[in-house]
Amino acid sequence: MPRRLRGVLPEGVYHVTSRGNRRERLFCTPDAFQEYLKLLRRVSERYGVDVLAYVLMPNHVHLLLRAPEAVLPAFMRDLHGPFAQWHNRRYHLTGHVFEGRYRCWPCTQDPYLWALVRYLHDNPVRAGLAHHPQDYPWSSFRAHAGQPDGITAVAALRALLDVHHPDDLTWQTRPAATPATVRPTPHSTPPQAPT
Repeated sequence: MPRRLRGVLPEGVYHVTSRGNRRERLFCTPDAFQEYLKLLRRVSERYGVDVLAYVLMPNHVHLLLRAPEAVLPAFMRDLHGPFAQWHNRRYHLTGHVFEGRYRCWPCTQDPYLWALVRYLHDNPVRAGLAHHPQDYPWSSFRAHAGQPDGITAVAALRALLDVHHPDDLTWQTRPAATPATVRPTPHSTPPQAPT
């Protein structure tokens, strides 16, 4: 049976997640993280998708994207397909790299966006991979703190959140991510980070 088409809003903002098959590692070495980021940069430019925030964890990814109408499925195919091929060649593997299709939640409220950016950037801290989001090299936190990475559309997120100073998006000044702010509706809750 064919897959049901996903609902995509015109110029929507989406929280997209995907994890390794059987919750296995997607990124075993720094070159795997770098390859994914290289593909993310290339594919986002090709499709005109703004990468507002991201974090690459060892076995899953979180992306906050602003995408034009109906582009998201092709964007994700062109991001994950080549990465899966690279991953299998690099590690001499076969079969699925990602566990099923990506998951996606529309983000329509400013308080949710604030909390989601913090949720993404705090993910490595909660997982014990870093003491502070700035210490983790595989997220957009540093770009939002003033160190451009060539991927993150910092100005686009600032415009959405109506903030004008780099410190407005840093760890200390953002509103705390609480269960009430991370869950926009009962039907579209972001997944808990796999451990």
